[in-house]
Amino acid sequence: MLALRFGARRVLAVAALGWSVLTIWTPTAAEEGETVIYGVRVILGVFEGMCFPCVYDILSASHPELRSRNISLQTTATFFVAGEDWRLQARIAWRLFLHPNCRAIFVGHFAHAFCHFLALSWLPTYYDELDAGVSAGPTGHRSHASQLMAPYIIMMSTSMGGAFVADHFVRAGVDKSRVRRLCEAISYGLAAGAMLLVLLLPQGGLTTALLSFSIGMSGLSTNGHEAAKLDVAPTEFVGLLQGISNSLAALSGVVGVPVAAYINAAFGTWQAVFALVAMVYATGGLAYWFLGTSDPIPRGQLLDATTTVTRRLDFGRAPAK
Repeated sequence: MLALRFGARRVLAVAALGWSVLTIWTPTAAEEGETVIYGVRVILGVFEGMCFPCVYDILSASHPELRSRNISLQTTATFFVAGEDWRLQARIAWRLFLHPNCRAIFVGHFAHAFCHFLALSWLPTYYDELDAGVSAGPTGHRSHASQLMAPYIIMMSTSMGGAFVADHFVRAGVDKSRVRRLCEAISYGLAAGAMLLVLLLPQGGLTTALLSFSIGMSGLSTNGHEAAKLDVAPTEFVGLLQGISNSLAALSGVVGVPVAAYINAAFGTWQAVFALVAMVYATGGLAYWFLGTSDPIPRGQLLDATTTVTRRLDFGRAPAK
């Protein structure tokens, strides 16, 4: 919302300065006690929460024919901040939240974040349990690091590689909705399939490779639900849509990480957790295949008839028409 009032570039610059200063201060704050470090981390999260809405606002106005590539570059490289017209923006946000064109985006983003947070939180523990000596000695450290890095190297590759292919088809005249659905379906379909193979095969080197492949293939989905945000929302409200979607996706980490711990403790095996991940991937892919669309939402469905919104991108100056 601040981006609409003051310009996305200006807000992003202030946010970047804020989270940079707080990051530098974090070690000192940790020495000053729990209350201080918790406060610093909360404020840091507020500044970081401004990042994605501003970035999406800027990208929405830049090279619309290369949206998949722009989103993938952004991916590999708090919502509802008050403004004088916050009531209007809250109404627009609510209408975006309820709009049928956005439902599949929210589900796809939630599925990606759910599995991503689980990988960040529990893969190190899984590999430690799989090989008790993995963290002992320099060789073990290198092996452990490579296992943890592999999914994200694959993720960057699938995201960027898929972006060039998706943009090629869009420029060739293929329907955007079809391109986004295919990217999402291939991404989550292969991710779910590889995760199911992990359940069927004995634990070892092959299952480790399949885990990396499964998580890495989710990178292709950035050319599905993420790029669709730029297709669906009116240009001045893309940042608002991203703020809603990112807030919902963040809940997946709050819910998913403790749920995975509970399932692992209840069943005494990581296989049950992998089954949950496969189910979430499959649900996200199917939901987007049947519900996903890149049809633009008419501005009139979000704004009242007498409402005028001035969109500012370049340090408070309205873009030239």
